[in-house]
Formats: sequence, structure tokens, C-alpha cells
Amino acid sequence: MSPMTPQVVTLWYRAPELLFQAKTQTTGVDMWAAGCILGELLLHKPLLPGKSEIEQINLIINLLGTPNDTIWPDFSQLAAIENFTLKSQPYNNLKTKFPVLSPSGQRLLNFLFMYDPKRRATAEECLKSSYFKENPLPCDPRMMPTFPQHRNLKQQPVVPPAPAAPNLTEVPTGPPVNLFPPERLESEPVSSGKIGISELLNSLQRR
Repeated sequence: MSPMTPQVVTLWYRAPELLFQAKTQTTGVDMWAAGCILGELLLHKPLLPGKSEIEQINLIINLLGTPNDTIWPDFSQLAAIENFTLKSQPYNNLKTKFPVLSPSGQRLLNFLFMYDPKRRATAEECLKSSYFKENPLPCDPRMMPTFPQHRNLKQQPVVPPAPAAPNLTEVPTGPPVNLFPPERLESEPVSSGKIGISELLNSLQRR
């Protein structure tokens, strides 16, 4: 545990002890953020996208219920409690939010979202969760593609190589090129310059 400023985490991933200005913080703030990221991956959108600290607290309460001294000892002693009027919401709605998540996945999220930082899951405990042994199994890290950082692409634009200068001293070989081919036979159809869709598909099919 160490004293830190409350504004150490992006708002959407900020643990409740940071929002209520706890004097000391633990690695539990990182595990809360990991739970937010896991929820975001499952939903394909941010789980708790608050626009202010007050809205962020309300989103957390809507999802997990209103905290109290029973589930979070000394909650009422936190510095910022007197600045908030918390609405009463007695239900944990994780199961409603993630209806297709397996029981082990629900259990993992519940432990990541414990209000009491001392009861929150650790990284080691999460790695032992049976959720990570269910199908679909995690990919081997070696199968994951790697991509250059976007900022590096901006800083170092790819410059195409300059075309090689023609060799004016080289003597051409082979038969002479007829720059004036014979006129088209009258029986040969003249193309309009546009290829029909069916012709294009047929040509692709023959390749």
C-alpha cells in the first residue's frame, strides 16, 4: 500500500477507492482496471464510460449496487464520501449485463469488481481461474500478429524508391517493334472500353 494521487487511472477504468479519494492504494486498482477491460472485450464497447467522476460512480453503482460498510469495511470513512449523495441500488447486475457469460466467467468478474480492494482478485488468482480453461482457449502468444506502433508510422512515412534512370547507351535487341499495327478487320467487334460484369467473372474464374 502506498499514498498516491487519486487521478492515476483513466476515468473509465478508475477503481472506486480512487473515486472516493482513499489515502492509500494497492495493486487492486490495476485489477479493477483489468475487470473493466475484460468487460469491454466481452461487450465490444466500454463497460463504464463515465464523463465525470459523479457519473462514473453512478455507473458503478448501477452495475454493482451501492457500497456500504458491510461489503467494504470503513467505506463511510473515505475522504470524499461527504461530497456525494449515493443513490440506493441494492442489486449486483453483472449477470444481467453479461447473460451469456459462463458461471466461471461471472465469478471472475465478480472478484475483479469487489468494492473492498483487500478482497479483490489478484493477478495470480485470476490466472488460476477455470474461465481460462474453457473453450475457446486462449491463443498461443506466438500466434498473435505484431504491428508497428501507429505513432511510428506517422513519424517515419514510407518513401517509395526513386525509379531507375534509363540507360541511354544500351542498344535494343530483338525484332523491330511495329509502331503502326495493321488496321482492325471489319468483322472484329470493337470494344467499348468497358468490361461487362459477367465477362469479368468468367475471366477471373478461368485463372
